Amino acid sequence: MKINRQPGETPKAEPGAKNPDISKLIRASREKMPDPKESWVPKVEAEKILRVNEVRDKYNLTGKGVGVAVIGSGFEYPGYTLKAWKDFAYGTKKPTDLSGHETHCVGDVLNMAPEADIIGIRVEEAPNNNVLAKAVDWATKNKDKYGIKVINLSCGEIRRGRPLNSPPYIGLEPDPIDGAIARAHRAGISVIAASGNEGRDPYTIGAIGDAPEAITVGSTVDDKILRSNSSCGPVLTGSEKPDVVAPGEFIVSLNCPRSKQYDQMRKNWQQGSKIFPSLTDREDMRDWAREADEIRGMNDKQLREFLENDPRERELDGLDYTFRWQPAQMLAQKVKTQQYKASLVAGEGFLVGSGTSFSCPEVAGIAALLYQAKPDLKPDQLKAALKETARDLGYQRSEQGAGMVDALSAVERVLKNR
Repeated sequence: MKINRQPGETPKAEPGAKNPDISKLIRASREKMPDPKESWVPKVEAEKILRVNEVRDKYNLTGKGVGVAVIGSGFEYPGYTLKAWKDFAYGTKKPTDLSGHETHCVGDVLNMAPEADIIGIRVEEAPNNNVLAKAVDWATKNKDKYGIKVINLSCGEIRRGRPLNSPPYIGLEPDPIDGAIARAHRAGISVIAASGNEGRDPYTIGAIGDAPEAITVGSTVDDKILRSNSSCGPVLTGSEKPDVVAPGEFIVSLNCPRSKQYDQMRKNWQQGSKIFPSLTDREDMRDWAREADEIRGMNDKQLREFLENDPRERELDGLDYTFRWQPAQMLAQKVKTQQYKASLVAGEGFLVGSGTSFSCPEVAGIAALLYQAKPDLKPDQLKAALKETARDLGYQRSEQGAGMVDALSAVERVLKNR
């Protein structure tokens, strides 16, 4: 892949200088977003839903001294200095992120654990699992050098396909990433993996989320509604997945201003509601064609009222319009347009994103809090604390795992067992 721009540089901190409190910056940016009552865009306060704010108030846990390795597209954010940087893609010496995906993930970690030490590990923007395995092994090898206790994997190559409604394949050939995750686990590192955004059908979680040792995270719209594209188990390796869920809709976090996402965002917002995917010939979409012109002309308030009052969508609950109303693909793009708008309002250094990619690092940040609370905690003990204290949302085990992560209850569980 050819780099068409000068890679950005994260300024080095002065000797003794302290990194900014990213959690405060994110929350201040979120306050600039439109009022949810007048817009499609909810202000999802993940730290409150996950009870991280209560952990901080009661126990003053911030993830201090805990290394979190974030593997993916890289990192680039002015004024923040990483604990360490490794580039498997291009060998750059300075932190760089041309897509912004993992910069957002780093912000999600720091929103939960603002004093965690971040180790940025860059792989290709669409990495295969062989490269990811090398990155995980590097983190494992350097765990003592950088204090790495947590690895975040919000990227990956979904292998094994989507064999819907098929039984586990006993003769399944191991994926290289599964072995790397197992080695990290044995070395005392918790690996947090995104379940994926492949939909709510069975067997939609592939490698990396199907690794038995990983803590696999699905996503919700808010504090009670599961996102309808959050991938589900069971998985072909025979493990019960996902393990837990966390908020993953309209999550505000860091963005490198020169990333591809921000460049495209302005163009998309300028085009606005003119961007709509074409309706297909599927039977369940034909009725929508007659209403397309009317829907395109609606403002946000009118469109919201239309959705809430339409008799065909009685089960609509909450703001997960993006995927819950599958036939109306044009409406999905309307929501994306509002997401672009929210990001522009939030500011050039911030991005509003959705998906399990951003639920995953929230849990990685909480894992850092747990390791700070009990440094000798084992990965299996950490996973058990998260799952045994999770809040049941009422979905099937293959959809929600144990439920919504409850950081306060998990912290108190490990402190009690100290």
